[in-house]
Amino acid sequence: MVEVAKAGQVVPESVLKKQKRSEEWALAKKQESELLKKKKAADRKLIFHRAKQYSKEYEDQVWSFLLLVLSIRGINAMDPKSKKILQLLRLRQVIFQAAKLYA
Repeated sequence: MVEVAKAGQVVPESVLKKQKRSEEWALAKKQESELLKKKKAADRKLIFHRAKQYSKEYEDQVWSFLLLVLSIRGINAMDPKSKKILQLLRLRQVIFQAAKLYA
């Protein structure tokens, strides 16, 4: 089975099959992407709706905060993990005295 193209050229059957298969794949990919786009849009709407509900639930509540104020001085006698945390927080020295503040 050989087909004749526009300019009188002969096109092998395997090439025709490949073209048809690639067209089918392209159509399937396009449909899949459209479904995915619709699903993502629905998910975004759902996420937005949930966020709105969450904000309504918590917007009227009064939050009270407890602050813990530490006195800082010397971290040589601490374990490495705590020392690293304090270094990352740029707290180089700790004295074990604290004060509670309510805001």
